[in-house]
Amino acid sequence: MKIEFVMSEDINNIFRNVKAETQCPFAKSATITFARSIEAEFTVPETAQQLYEDIATYVQEGIATAPDGIAVALPNNVIGDDFISLTSGFKSLYHALKIEDGSNEEAIATENIDDSDWQLTIVGQRLFTIVFSSLYPADNPRHIHEANTTFVFFQPVQSFNTRIPFDKDSAEFKRLKANIRARFTKAGLAYDGAINDDPREAAKYLSPPHLGMQAVQWWKGDS
Repeated sequence: MKIEFVMSEDINNIFRNVKAETQCPFAKSATITFARSIEAEFTVPETAQQLYEDIATYVQEGIATAPDGIAVALPNNVIGDDFISLTSGFKSLYHALKIEDGSNEEAIATENIDDSDWQLTIVGQRLFTIVFSSLYPADNPRHIHEANTTFVFFQPVQSFNTRIPFDKDSAEFKRLKANIRARFTKAGLAYDGAINDDPREAAKYLSPPHLGMQAVQWWKGDS
């Protein structure tokens, strides 16, 4: 049976609803834009080629009007139709995007993604990256209600500095984090504070599906 994937502007409305319903006040009020949706027939290299073009255009022209990020919708069959294949599919997408950005295999292989200062960088722009998917359980804040649907969201790092003007070690920032976590818990959502406290930025890109699970080290393989 063929799985249908919602296309056109309807698919972006799914992510707009996620954004509107989030318990994070900063995400709720963020100004974002969208890349072209990925076709169900695309390979990962074809996906990366189209997505790279859209991210490059966003970095060069779009940040001024949508400073808080760009989202892209992908059918699960393109990036992964279970959580294990989503993990390896995201690694493959990352690899293909870096190739589009001019990196070679040796440079990618020697990246120290475990470093706390590492961040996905495209066209010279550092981008905090978050994966949302229908493969997450319903009580996970990364859950997408539409079947066969994954979104990857790319947020310029300067957006954090503008929207959250606190040093990460400050008492104000710690109170802010505690307040946001309490909002998610009150809403019945499994907010994983341990993962969000992980010093490795890459560990936050793909959150584990359930509380208490180890960080998803997508850059190290399929685990």
